[in-house]
Amino acid sequence: MPSENRNVTWRQGDIFTIPAKEGRLALLGVIASHDCDICAEDDVEPIVEILQVRIVDTEEGSLTLGKNPRRLHATIYIDGTNAINVELDIRTRDLLAKREFLSEAEKYSHQLDRGSVRVFQRWLAGRYGRSAFPNAFEGWMRGKVQEKIDRLSDKRGHGIRALYFDLDENQMIERSESDDPYELAIYVVYPGSTDDDEAKAFAHALSEIFKNAFFDKAKEIWARIHLLSCDQFPEDVFPLALANSAKSWRVDHRSYGGSPASSVQPEPDR
Repeated sequence: MPSENRNVTWRQGDIFTIPAKEGRLALLGVIASHDCDICAEDDVEPIVEILQVRIVDTEEGSLTLGKNPRRLHATIYIDGTNAINVELDIRTRDLLAKREFLSEAEKYSHQLDRGSVRVFQRWLAGRYGRSAFPNAFEGWMRGKVQEKIDRLSDKRGHGIRALYFDLDENQMIERSESDDPYELAIYVVYPGSTDDDEAKAFAHALSEIFKNAFFDKAKEIWARIHLLSCDQFPEDVFPLALANSAKSWRVDHRSYGGSPASSVQPEPDR
């Protein structure tokens, strides 16, 4: 006999409310479970994974479009209008009994649009598929440019989909000498809704951050990190080969802690 769950209309990315009851506050959340798990029989998938949703006044550029692995800012609507800004936090992940969820949850008035649902899905997947970089590279990034990149993303990164770092041909080499710099190419990827000039200005500002930190104008040499290029690409023409060979750089990025200094660890296939 087919499971009654096959008739449920809930989908991944749906925003819901659960009313307060004794011992529990009201909940505004979003479904993280995949559609197939929601409609699976209870003995196969007895729970629904959810994240809490928090309404915020404004979006932060560094938290839009999945650039941060822990927090996501998005906009929810009623029929494409009456926008509300919200924050999703992966650290609020919770598990609800499916029977309880299906009997108590109600659709919220505002929902993610189709494009935002895809961003949400990629953001969820990115939690466990984040790129890793050599610890020495991470150290120089934190010491010289990380905060500046974060500030740039906050102020001017609302329309930027992702930053891809092509570092040392994807090898996990620990470089310790100033005259043996990492070689880095950056690809700034943006959606069709972003103006080309806006993306170009972002890429130029990003390039200047690296030049000011690592390029010795007097000696005309790079130290620690050599920025080979910083180019912008619309996402619909960004080469698949580059997406597969480069690594996405996310705000609040961290490397593998404690990796041996001489280790060479290519990123697993994704």
